[in-house]
Amino acid sequence: MMALRRSRRTKTLPGHLRDFLLERHLKNAAVLPALRPAAPVSPVGECLQEEPLSIHGRSVQDYQDIYRSVMDSPVKKRAGRYTLQKGIEVKQRLWEKLGRPALLETVQPDGRVLITEIRSESSTPPQIKVDISKEPLPKEPRRKRPRH
Repeated sequence: MMALRRSRRTKTLPGHLRDFLLERHLKNAAVLPALRPAAPVSPVGECLQEEPLSIHGRSVQDYQDIYRSVMDSPVKKRAGRYTLQKGIEVKQRLWEKLGRPALLETVQPDGRVLITEIRSESSTPPQIKVDISKEPLPKEPRRKRPRH
């Protein structure tokens, strides 16, 4: 009994509508290049055994504990909006707790770049300046009206 019922989606379209949709589809369809097999990739280094995931040389759990200890203090002590200055302070504390990690890039003779994490003696973390002068200012949140 259920097999005899047709849903709305399986009804055939009137000819003029079907022709219109087909023409529209052909006009707006993307032209995709033919697929080519990917170039073979040479392995950088083969691991004999699978190593556990680590972040800055620490286990995930250890890193999470450090991150939480750094984040809990400014968030709990200073209620309110998160500002750029607070973000910079958190970044500084996290960087210090992690032992001041830095990245060293070494270009190999074959052109590959080897990136190694080292401990830095610098007193400030790397700063990346982003030009936001042309960005729109954030809108003020709407204030809720008091209930009467």
